[in-house]
Amino acid sequence: MTRIAKTAHEIHDEVARLVHEIPAVVEDGEAVEVGFPVHLIDPPGEGPNWTIDHVGNGHAYLASIRAVIAQAQSQWDLTP
Repeated sequence: MTRIAKTAHEIHDEVARLVHEIPAVVEDGEAVEVGFPVHLIDPPGEGPNWTIDHVGNGHAYLASIRAVIAQAQSQWDLTP
């Protein structure tokens, strides 16, 4: 599957929206801070070209947040 190129702002906004739709986050009424995506320095290949290193106030939901990020990475590439 070909990934769609998006800007850092587009990826940030969409990942933040998805994180705030995680049922446990909604249930707890938490405001999770999601950082902006950064380019990976690894050689280009089939894997993602970005990651999000900063997640504030979300450690209790880290497994779910990582799943959201992994899903986003499989769909979108970060534009240079």
